[in-house]
Amino acid sequence: MNPRTLLHILLVAVVAVVILKFPEQRSTESLADYASGGEPDLSGERPERARDALDELPLSTSFPGIRGEAIGLDGAGVAGLRVEAVPRFDLAQEDEPEAAARLRSTTSQDDGSFELFNVDPDSTLAVRSTTLALLCERRRVQPDGSISALLVLAPTSPVAGRVSGGRPGQRVILRANHDLPLAARTAEVDRELVFEREVETRSDGSFDFGRVPCSNSTLLETDDGRGGLRRASVPYEGTLTVNIDLRQP
Repeated sequence: MNPRTLLHILLVAVVAVVILKFPEQRSTESLADYASGGEPDLSGERPERARDALDELPLSTSFPGIRGEAIGLDGAGVAGLRVEAVPRFDLAQEDEPEAAARLRSTTSQDDGSFELFNVDPDSTLAVRSTTLALLCERRRVQPDGSISALLVLAPTSPVAGRVSGGRPGQRVILRANHDLPLAARTAEVDRELVFEREVETRSDGSFDFGRVPCSNSTLLETDDGRGGLRRASVPYEGTLTVNIDLRQP
């Protein structure tokens, strides 16, 4: 075979290999980049992975939220109640203004239902009311990541009084037993919930609990100074003033 003819055949074969191989290589690389998160590159140059940009995005845009219901001791919904989601405040992590900026609040509907969105999942729920107090809260995490909450409220009354024959700074403990509605009962708290608060007497023996959720079985308890305890019942309604005289046997 003529050497010139052989050279011509070799050149044609090389051109054919280049034409066939390069498009196949570009197509294979583009598909691999697309599957790994990059964009197909039609210029023939392999694109840079988009991993760095994705790493800068938050893992989730926001927490799904808290959906709940506020009810009274009778099980009926409490309307118009101000409910707040108070974020957990960590002095080591943030300043108080930053934590306050994450506070979320809403008002319960006519049936007692409420919704809070874009809140920290470990936020504490609180209520703002001059006549009601939060007795307990029940939480449950739903499959979508949201939290269902049940708030049980009880009416409050002002409780104050005086310990006669005692000493300044004497502890006075208030305990009120409440029957929970069926919706709030659990295996741990089957029926009755005890509300408890403690204050100390002033220099004149007076004490003041402020507004507290009393029941028809509310008791005050204090040290009688002789190694025992002195108890006194608290009226259920009205302005509740209780005098405990330790000088009496």
